[in-house]
Amino acid sequence: MKILISEANNFSEDALKIYKTLGQVIEVDSDWKAIKKHINEIDILVIKLAFNFDESFLRRASCLKIIATSTTGLNHIKLPKNSNIEIVSLKNESKFLNEITPTAELTWGLILSLVRNIHSSIQSVKKKKWERNKFIGNELKGRTLGIIGFGRIGEMLARYGNAFGMKVQFYDIEDKKANEKKLNYKQVNLIQLLKTSDIISLNITSNKSNINFLNMELINNIKPGAYFVNTSRGDVLDEEYILERLEKNYLEGVALDVLRDEHEDQEKWTKNNKLMNSKLLGNRLIITPHIGGACTDSMLKTETFIAKKVFNLINNKKNDK
Repeated sequence: MKILISEANNFSEDALKIYKTLGQVIEVDSDWKAIKKHINEIDILVIKLAFNFDESFLRRASCLKIIATSTTGLNHIKLPKNSNIEIVSLKNESKFLNEITPTAELTWGLILSLVRNIHSSIQSVKKKKWERNKFIGNELKGRTLGIIGFGRIGEMLARYGNAFGMKVQFYDIEDKKANEKKLNYKQVNLIQLLKTSDIISLNITSNKSNINFLNMELINNIKPGAYFVNTSRGDVLDEEYILERLEKNYLEGVALDVLRDEHEDQEKWTKNNKLMNSKLLGNRLIITPHIGGACTDSMLKTETFIAKKVFNLINNKKNDK
């Protein structure tokens, strides 16, 4: 059995040991040419988020049985029709993921950077300027935090909001009102959340039904002067329209850790993407390169967890024969 690890730099040693018990391990450090070279001979492909594995590419993987990805989202993988390839991921691993906090922490960092102008004030100081009055921000205490999607990350953000003395409200497709007294959060409908929240965080899963979830019509309901943050996936948001609302000063600030085009050819999309080319970038618009889960501790934990899942999957199949 051959296993290819596509992003082997600083990869978990514990995970590597597990994969080596299963067969020959080929380590590649984000080298697309090397991945293409080996794709038709490997049984297991271990990936993260550096590349998009689409149908046309995976059709070449004649021996591939398992794709192992240490992510919850799967929009970087497009299996061919009637494919027998199994995907091993973090999706629905709620118990384990409750201990993984980096995306929620980054979201809060982006919120703080927006409301206190941290990012732009640093750039000013780098230019040898000392412009205190130019970067007067806003307090979080007493303001309303609106969370769209009250899953694992949404609940973490709600706790952070409470710690900062904020009013917390959320929208979720599931009815969670029974927990309101216990949690001190308020469940509201989506329109109410958009119209009354000072800061909005989008935290929903990317799937077929959620593509362009926050569309032009819904974005028009966002409270004037609000701040908006998306650390989920780029395709759940009409990015160009949220940029338009920002440029027309309907919104005070926007922070994005994900973009719709991020899995395309990097040289092309970064040059052509309207948000990447906005004059507001680095000022009222913050974009980070999908670093929500990119913390050493959590990456090592998730890589090892996925390796154990792959190991168990293979051994269970052997035992079933």
